[in-house]
Amino acid sequence: MTEPLLRRALEIDEASFGSGHINVARDLSNLGNLLSATGRLSEAEPLMRRALSIQEAILGADHPDVAQTLNNLANHLRSSGNLLEGEPLILRALKIYQESHESSHPYLARTMSNLALQYYFAGDLAKAEPLFHRALAIEESSYGKDHPDIAMNLYNLASLFRLTNRLSEAEPLLRRALIIERSYYGSNHPNVARDLNELALILELGGRVCEAESLYREALEIEDSSHDEDHPDVARALSNLASLLWDADRFSEAEPFLRRALRIEESCRGADSPEVANILNLLALSLQMTGRASEAGALIERALKILVRHSVATSAKHPGLHSVAENFYSILSDLGIEDSDIERKLHLILGSTLNTSG
Repeated sequence: MTEPLLRRALEIDEASFGSGHINVARDLSNLGNLLSATGRLSEAEPLMRRALSIQEAILGADHPDVAQTLNNLANHLRSSGNLLEGEPLILRALKIYQESHESSHPYLARTMSNLALQYYFAGDLAKAEPLFHRALAIEESSYGKDHPDIAMNLYNLASLFRLTNRLSEAEPLLRRALIIERSYYGSNHPNVARDLNELALILELGGRVCEAESLYREALEIEDSSHDEDHPDVARALSNLASLLWDADRFSEAEPFLRRALRIEESCRGADSPEVANILNLLALSLQMTGRASEAGALIERALKILVRHSVATSAKHPGLHSVAENFYSILSDLGIEDSDIERKLHLILGSTLNTSG
């Protein structure tokens, strides 16, 4: 259902039943999920929270419909970079499903997969892997081998294998996921683009750069045709292609992709997100490599300050903080700034993270 129809349904149900009716909760949830899926994260969250509040008041805190909304809200928070708040929501959803469904029910598999994603993005891969395996086993038992939910779990597991340098295990999972997605959705679906992006990453890491570039470009074409131009999945495809070009010393080719990705991430996630900092870092290095250290200096300083603020807010140093600090030092050296002055400035910026764990 399109956004205007969802908004009209919400308007009618509020007028007919009042703002606290369960139908209104359904409408809010549907609209929030649509906005979240299309990258309008700040608009989606208050709708999802309101839906949850209505459901809890009418259905009770332990109803399976509440668990579904908890899952959706946690996924949304993860997309917004808020892992800390998302984990307890998913644990609560999992507890509800464990008490209301059989241990082999697909709802449990989906929630286990969501919890695994929380651990995955928090860097706790040892906790994530068995949950991914368990979710995949339940779904294969429930749906057979070719269901699209299985493709999603194959993708997740392959991504984890990539991060643990098990590339030969990851590639066949991605190729199987692609067969399922193309058969189910067609070749131009965003899920196909997602799989292509991940497969390209695996090939790139394995040194098959030409194959990877072709897949990145195919994924970007699909994302561009499937989404509005400011969708975060478009930004991801742009960033992946730009990173490959940058690694191949094709800095001028990478730059326009990075600038477009930066604009999208700033629009979707806000100017202070770690994703924005990652792109600023790579863009600054591209400018440094093409003789524009002055512009690079402003960008790398902004990236560094973003990661410092993120580290302070989460009480854990961001994993990219050290390398961005090194790039800051390198770019300012290229500008002819004395080492002592760079160190003084770096100390001032990093000061608030010196006592942060990690």
